[in-house]
Amino acid sequence: TDARFVYIYALTAGANALYVIDGPIPYVGPPPALAIGGGDRAGTLAEPEFRVRSIDADTKEVKTLIEMDATYFGIAGDDQHLFLVRDNRVVKYDINTLESLAEYHIVPRAADSMVSVGNELFCTFTTGSEVFRIDTVSGAASLVTGNGAEVARRDGDFGQARFVTPMSIVRDGNDLYVADYGGHSIVKLDTEKGVVSTVAGMNPGFTDGVGTQSLFDGPSSLAINNGAIFVVDKRNGVLRKLVPLE
Repeated sequence: TDARFVYIYALTAGANALYVIDGPIPYVGPPPALAIGGGDRAGTLAEPEFRVRSIDADTKEVKTLIEMDATYFGIAGDDQHLFLVRDNRVVKYDINTLESLAEYHIVPRAADSMVSVGNELFCTFTTGSEVFRIDTVSGAASLVTGNGAEVARRDGDFGQARFVTPMSIVRDGNDLYVADYGGHSIVKLDTEKGVVSTVAGMNPGFTDGVGTQSLFDGPSSLAINNGAIFVVDKRNGVLRKLVPLE
């Protein structure tokens, strides 16, 4: 394919396509002079420009679906809908028509990652060290676990568990898995029992092993395939595979 991307921030899978958020290369400080993909787009980037793009699973065709200006965002989807974080709101779109169907106010900050589970969205917030739930029928948002006033890595029931910087969140059946970047760990949320437990990692490092014997240094992104969890171990610069024990 001749399609090109500038910088892929987030990805989710639908029934027959992948959906990504493509945007400008991150920068710190005043906007630099930036040439994007050659052409005539060189110059000073005054405003962030983000696009939701689809990649057809069969034809590999890439299409731009939605254009938006946002600084913090996430993306999630199911067979019928796409959910996008825009500032401190989640916007629900029809996955076929791209019609905006609803908006949900979450908290006074933007979610870092989301996963769709039935009529609920589970969102991580690194700035609050929390996981929130959004009911996509009523629009109500509620805290699931974590506490921004106590930044630490601790297992326990949802009320007692704590996170440092929960980033990526994925689903496997009734279980959710969270990459705690600052906690250097992969954490399981059992939504039926209301319990948080460490699957792997706890202290920074690079070691293969079982459970907390394995070490990560800043796990930042997760994906699940055939029961295995793939982990972007960011500070170690490697992709790791994790198979949860039954």
